[in-house]
This record gives sequence, C-alpha cells and structure tokens, in this order.
Amino acid sequence: MRTYQSKFAFKNGSIKFYILCAILLTTLSSVNAQTPPGFNRVVYEGFSYTSGTSLLNANNGTGWTSAWSRAYQDMYFKTSDTGFAYTDLITEGLKAEFDATCYGTCNDIAALRRSLPLQNNGVVYFQFISVFEASGGFGTPTIRLFSEGTRTGGVGASSGSFMSILDATLSNTATSTASLSAQNLVVVRIDYNLNKTEMWINPDLSTFDYSNPISPSATASGFSPSFDRMDIFIRSGSIDEISVFSAISAPTSITGNNTICAGDNTTLSSSGGTTGSNVIDVWHSGAFDEAFSEGWDTQPYTTNQSTINSNNNGILNVTTTGGDPQINMYNLGSFDPSVYKYINFRYRVVSGTAGAAQIFFTNSAITGATAGYSVGKSLISDNAWHIATIDMSANASWIDSNITGWRFDYTGASGVTMDIDFIQLGTSPIVGTGTSLSVAPAVSTTYSVNRKGPSVNTTAISQLVTVNPLPIPTFTTQPDNVVIDSEVTYTTQLGQSNYVWTIPGIVNTDYSISSGGTSSDNTVVLKWLKTGSKAIQINYTNSNNCVGATATSSNNINVRNYGITKNGQKSSDPINSLNQYGAIGSGKSLSVYGEIMNTP
Repeated sequence: MRTYQSKFAFKNGSIKFYILCAILLTTLSSVNAQTPPGFNRVVYEGFSYTSGTSLLNANNGTGWTSAWSRAYQDMYFKTSDTGFAYTDLITEGLKAEFDATCYGTCNDIAALRRSLPLQNNGVVYFQFISVFEASGGFGTPTIRLFSEGTRTGGVGASSGSFMSILDATLSNTATSTASLSAQNLVVVRIDYNLNKTEMWINPDLSTFDYSNPISPSATASGFSPSFDRMDIFIRSGSIDEISVFSAISAPTSITGNNTICAGDNTTLSSSGGTTGSNVIDVWHSGAFDEAFSEGWDTQPYTTNQSTINSNNNGILNVTTTGGDPQINMYNLGSFDPSVYKYINFRYRVVSGTAGAAQIFFTNSAITGATAGYSVGKSLISDNAWHIATIDMSANASWIDSNITGWRFDYTGASGVTMDIDFIQLGTSPIVGTGTSLSVAPAVSTTYSVNRKGPSVNTTAISQLVTVNPLPIPTFTTQPDNVVIDSEVTYTTQLGQSNYVWTIPGIVNTDYSISSGGTSSDNTVVLKWLKTGSKAIQINYTNSNNCVGATATSSNNINVRNYGITKNGQKSSDPINSLNQYGAIGSGKSLSVYGEIMNTP
C-alpha cells in the first residue's frame, strides 16, 4: 500500500482524473504509464485488431460504453501494421491510421467517435499516441470532447501548426510549442475543482508525478470541459494508446441506519469516490487520524531472520528463516503516545503457524528493541486476510515520551510465509474492511472509513452512530388489594406508542376490560373476575422507537370475595366484615360464602 512519503500518495478527498496525450513514442518500457500507481483506468484502447481492418464498429479495449461509430461522413480509420511506443509506456496492439477509403459520402476528413463514462469532477487525464497533419484548419486535427451531446472542448489545433487546448468552439485557447506533425508526448490535465486545464509536452514518464506534476507547457484557466464521448477528426496521420484514468479517491458517503436502540446492530456501507485493483475500504471505530502508515510500495527497512520474497502491488511477501524474525522500523518520526496508541496491520499467513506478533516500541530514551517495552498480538493462520489491532497503551511505558518507531516482530516462528499489506499508527482501532460494516455499539460511536491500496491512502469520512437507551416503563397508577368484580385502574407513561398490556388469564373469564388496554392507551381499567394474587405487565415503544428490554410488572395485589356484615349484608370493607370468630374488624374476614379469607 503506501507510506506518507510515497510518490503517488493522496491525502485529499477529491476525485482526480488525468488526460495524457502521447504523440511521439519511440521505445518500449516495463513501466505501465497507462495506469500510474494510485490511479484507476477508466477506459483503454490499444487497437488490438487485425492489420488493415476498418475500425467502424470495432469494440475492443476496456471500459467503453459503445463501439467506434460514424462521427461525420463515411471516411474512417483502419489499423496499421505497426503500433507506437514511448519510453516508460507499455503499449499494446497496433495503431489507428487515416483510411482514404470512402464508404459513401466523403470529403478528405476521416472521423470516428466512442463513448465512455462521464468525467466531470475532480481532475481528469486522457492519453493517446499520435502523429497528425502539419497544420490545423477546417476542424482538423482535433480530438473533440462532448458531454451529453454538447461539445465542451478538445485537443489538437483549429489553426497553426502547434498542439493546443481547444475551447468548446474548437478555437485554440492555450497553445504549446510542439509541432502537430512531430512525435510528441502531450499530457493534458483537467482540474474540475480549480476549473483549469493544463498541458505538458514530452514529460519524462520515469519521473513525471501525476499527483504533483511539474509546471505545464500551456494552461487554460477558467476552463474544464466535462466529457462522456470523444470524436477524432483527422486528414492524415495516426493515433494509438488511448486511455482515461482516475485517481483512487476517498469514499464520499456512508449510508445505513445511524440511530439505533441499545442492543441493536446496524450495517454501514461506504460508497462514492473511485477505487481500483487491490484497494480496500478500511473502517475505524472512532475518528480517523493516523500518524504513520507503511503500505510497502517499497521495502526500505532492514530485516532479521527474514527473506523478502516480493513487495508487489503494495503487498510485502516474506518468509521467516528463524524463530525471531524482525522488521526494523526505527526513526519514523515523533508521535504523541497519548494521542496515537493503536498499531493496526493487515496480514495473511500463507503457510506455517505464525503464533503471535510483537511490537517493540522506541522513544527518546529507549532507542532499540528492549524487553519490557512491547505488546503482543495473537495471529490467525488460515491463509485469509485479517486485521490485527494492538492497543499499545496496554504497556504503561508507552506514554513515557514521544514514540519514534518500533521493531515489528511479525511472527515468532520459523518457516512461516506471510503477506503484510500495511501497518499504521493511529488514534483508533480498525474494526473491519470492505464496503460494509456491521456494528452493535453499546454507546454512541463514530465510525470512519478510508481507502488503502498500492500508493493509495486517502482521507476518511465519518458517521456517528447514535445509540438511544431503552425505555424502562413504570406504573404511575396501580391499585391496592381489592374485592372481586371491582374496577381497578393501571396507568403508565403518556405519549408513548405500541403499548403492550399483558394481563394473566382469559378475558371475560379471569378478567374483563372496562376501558383502555389497547396499543394506543397508556391506561387500562379492568375487573378481576377471580380471586387470588394478581399482577399485570406493561411495555411500550418510546419516541426514539426503542422498546423496553423487558416488560415491567405491577405490584401483586390480592383479589378477594366480598365479606359479610353483622347484619348479613355484603361488604367490600374488611373492617366492617365478620371475622372467623364472628367479631368485627380483626382476624380473617368471612366471605359471603362462609369461607375464611386471608385478609383482615
């Protein structure tokens, strides 16, 4: 992946696209400049067709949304028997050249068009190799850019003999000193953020930094044409190696339910921006802030008991040759240990059993790996990718002074082969990778996501997941002991929803409801139709749409039969009822049925 010092690293969140117009190409190299590190190729056409074939309706290449089609009259291009080449650019196939064959109505202009995904934000690069006619005029030579059918700009020349940036009317708006008919490499950069288009002539691709290019040969300020189609108009010459590519950029949105109830979970999904091969979305629990990140685009560290097999595409593949393998990552900087305490790394144990990793940290006083100044982490050895998160503050000495580096003992076993994707020091633990994350926080938590890949380490976006507590229903009104078939009232909090009243027994057999008791009522009035100990339960959904974890029970009350007075009348007041001895107001009541009740 990347370090902060990586040549093609990005720390901004904008989408970046690049237009590269390559015209003079002479040699074949092993560096694929069509897709620089940290970029995603949108479309490519290398003209891999049979020599001499008309390109009308040709449909090779990648990423395009249409085949080559008629753009003007009935004269087109055909494939040549050779292709162009340029130092530090890998080329494929042949080249497209002017075809004088007329298939209908013709003048001396050959033209074709092809559509691609819309490019209209960030920064855009578009690449081609060509040799054009010596002088511009009558609409050629031009590569015309269109957006939704409207011409927005182009590259070529409407007059004169030099390669130019063209406005929507195809007038030269910024001109280089490169001859149209000479073999040149032209790079045009469209910056939609700054509303500016720049052009370079013959840059050295071995040193040209697409993320931070040198001063351009021509600049058109206040001009940034969007495009989803290109039309090529020429009277002679040829063109090859057409590419459009975009910089890997940060996700632009996090979707998913961001308000949950305690005990629930939610799935967050990241989207937007641009991604590419070997690029992953990395999720953090907490705000994203990393002090250091090593992505192994290169391998600049000394090692012990380790054989570095490769570090391709930002993946370090290493095999241990002893029981104490080490990667010495000293002098990385000076990092506040009270702020940065998590070391996270992504790994895969390809073969062997890794056991555990150990990080020996260094500071101004401890300048080398020292016993007692480390924290370990068990590893999973199953040939699958995993994240290891180490809270370095588990060692009390971590906060002694600013951290300057560490020794990375990535395993403690010999004969283990591992892939290591990245290692970082940050403020928060990594909790997952991929475009979605399922979480169940106990308290409100911020989750952050950024993208990491070869020469890629974007900024992050964040989303707060608010955790609302569950309600605890209570009874604001409930009865004391009562006699059978008497109305009693139970009341809970007003203003809630989905009330759930749980009353034991069978309605109209054990109890009857006089009023309330529905899902919209905060009160119920009922009669108990049988004697004994009675209690009901209540639960509800509150204004945050949270439901109580358990229903709340009312107090137990005793439901008794009516007593009898000394005059033989039915009485609901035990004080005026006869007791088991025939006396009034003491002992156990005698019911109207002559039974002794367990109430005074």
